[in-house]
Amino acid sequence: MSGSVQFPQPCALPPGSDFLERLALLFIALRLLGFTDWPWIWVLAPLWVPLGLGMALFAALSLAVLFRTSRTDKPGQPSSVV
Repeated sequence: MSGSVQFPQPCALPPGSDFLERLALLFIALRLLGFTDWPWIWVLAPLWVPLGLGMALFAALSLAVLFRTSRTDKPGQPSSVV
């Protein structure tokens, strides 16, 4: 051991997350310092909008897969969904 300390690498974040975090901090600072009177829901939008879009995309893809599998199954045959 050479005496140097090695720290673990931080977790990989999705691209753009650093920008959104900084934008949220900027909006919060502007709101708290009185430079804007936006409602808090919009001040915190950089934190919840990407999550909401991801959930909507997941729901849409899940419904598309479910709809496609239900259309390809023929009546009287076992379903291919596991």
